[in-house]
Amino acid sequence: MPPQDRPQNPNGTTETALWAEDDLNVVKPDTAKQNLGYEQNEDPSSSFRNWLDRAVTRLTRFVHFRFVRGDTGMIASWIQTAGVYGTSADLQAALPYSEVYLEGVLVEIQAVASHTFTASKDTYVGVDVDANLEYNETTNGGAEPTPTAGYTHICKVITDTNNVTSAVATLSTVPRLGDVKGRTIDVQPDSDGDAIIGRGGGASGVGVTGNGAGGKAGVLANSGTTGPASRHVGTAAGQPAVQAVHTNSGPGATFAGNGTGAGLEATGGATGRGVRGIGGGTSGEGVKGESSTVSAAILGESTNTAGTGIQGTTPAAATVNAIAVKATTGTGDATALKADSSAGDGYAAILQADATSPARAPLRMVPQDTDPSSSADGDITVHSGFDQVRAKLNALWHGLWSTPGGFCTGFTYTSTLQTHGNDTYTTKGSVVLATPYHPKVVGKVRIRISFEASTAAAGSTFAWKVLDSTHGTNEPIAEQIEVMRVGSTAADERYIVREVEYTLPAAGARTFAFQMRNVGAASTSYARRVALRVDGVFA
Repeated sequence: MPPQDRPQNPNGTTETALWAEDDLNVVKPDTAKQNLGYEQNEDPSSSFRNWLDRAVTRLTRFVHFRFVRGDTGMIASWIQTAGVYGTSADLQAALPYSEVYLEGVLVEIQAVASHTFTASKDTYVGVDVDANLEYNETTNGGAEPTPTAGYTHICKVITDTNNVTSAVATLSTVPRLGDVKGRTIDVQPDSDGDAIIGRGGGASGVGVTGNGAGGKAGVLANSGTTGPASRHVGTAAGQPAVQAVHTNSGPGATFAGNGTGAGLEATGGATGRGVRGIGGGTSGEGVKGESSTVSAAILGESTNTAGTGIQGTTPAAATVNAIAVKATTGTGDATALKADSSAGDGYAAILQADATSPARAPLRMVPQDTDPSSSADGDITVHSGFDQVRAKLNALWHGLWSTPGGFCTGFTYTSTLQTHGNDTYTTKGSVVLATPYHPKVVGKVRIRISFEASTAAAGSTFAWKVLDSTHGTNEPIAEQIEVMRVGSTAADERYIVREVEYTLPAAGARTFAFQMRNVGAASTSYARRVALRVDGVFA
């Protein structure tokens, strides 16, 4: 085995075989054995192969320092194996054989059987490219001292008064590129076609990290003629193949398509989802689409004849506050949701709730306190003041079961024979228009009265009238004197029907009454099957 490599220093050395700093200067060794860099008792002729190996190593380092590293350090430094002293019950500790890359140069550190550390110190262990070690001490917990020029700290050894209590690596344990500063690195793929494989370490380590700056991308991948720009494969169940996280207020990922190409195309598994958006916090969106033109922010398109373009689903245990799909406008006049089926014969929308013993309707419209001012034929709303569903038709708002001006109705009927024997009006039937069927607006109502009349004596006369009892007893809506024909009897009845129109003096609950009285000679008048009906408010 050749002897260990010893320091190469152009400013004072025991070896003159090869040295490269600014230029490649190869110095032919003289006949003195010590100038070959070997022990005095070694035979130079038998060690020529070892000398040649050392020459090749020097040449490799020259090429690295002159053409690869330059002054910027394209290749970073890391610990390949071991590189850290062990702990011990005293102040002596051992270092196993270690391999360290210093700016891309492999340095083999021979095992150190024992090194005595100073008590109550933090000792930083450094190494140079020739595997020479140095030990820089500071107080426990003190700042890391600056290593000697050409050395790099690989670990820190911590002691108390009697023991080496711990030792940790101060150099990365994964290979890394250094500061490439605009240089191009061409990495050729291996036999499996993989050019770069990044494997994260630990619980939160990442395989590849790219930090963008000045508007430039941290990582840029360009696709070939057939292959994708990048491919991410997840192998652990439940773990994402790609995770994009933004630590400030920006997007985790942005995707931009070109021409007819999609910004993002995601294909789900046999029962999996192509895209799954999970909202954050109480108001974060799982998926948000924004469009700066007349194009769609989100387009869901199914290529299957029975497929679904966009589907929103809530969990089985969701409450009434859960929303499968939510459409919201800003502060402008935009439409929150539009369903259009004008290109085919399908429904624009199908609303389906539980069809068996349902708890809720398929559609709920939140009532509005008045008819909307900006409306068009076909609009539908729920009027909270009128307690009715209203539709705009022929430029007028209609209650769905009323006349254009609103809605009210009332009806009373009695088959009992009503008898009257004096000339004072007496109420024989009334209609009360009470909530929720009371008149909601001021307008006209239609009143219909029908009854069968008779008198006890032929030629007797009686009168009847309909009045608005709420407005006042002296405000008849209609009044009529009926003269019974000669020879009429109680059995000879006469059927009377009248319809009148009345303008309501005010909206609100209202009572209408039917009254009758005798006229002239004393007699008895009769009314049977009295029906009083009030319909509609007419605009």
